Amino acid sequence: MVFLMAKRVKTSVVDFAEFKERLHRYAEWLGMGDWKIYPEHGDADEGSNATTAYNLIQRNAVIHLAKDIYPGVTIAHLARHEISEVLLAHLDWMARCANAVTVVDEERHVVINHIECLLERLDEKDQR
Repeated sequence: MVFLMAKRVKTSVVDFAEFKERLHRYAEWLGMGDWKIYPEHGDADEGSNATTAYNLIQRNAVIHLAKDIYPGVTIAHLARHEISEVLLAHLDWMARCANAVTVVDEERHVVINHIECLLERLDEKDQR
């Protein structure tokens, strides 16, 4: 999604609580029990809605929800995307050892889009 010159909207404590709950739920659904997920509110990269930093050896990830995000982006979407980044962390590292970064980034996001669709369907079923 590209948002040029759109005014960003503040994320609330309630948004962060939802983000945190969804990250842990999605990690459980994806069988990521070996990862420690540490959600934080704020300090995302400038211009980003959310960012993830991870340590492959210690199997932990700090996932930041930005203090403000682009309008129209849901908390659920951001949580699905960031947990997918963690899920693919080791594969991403291995691929970067052998290929150009741009190619790896593009392919990683193709897989993330598929994971997001799956998690969205599970969300819909879970809410019924």
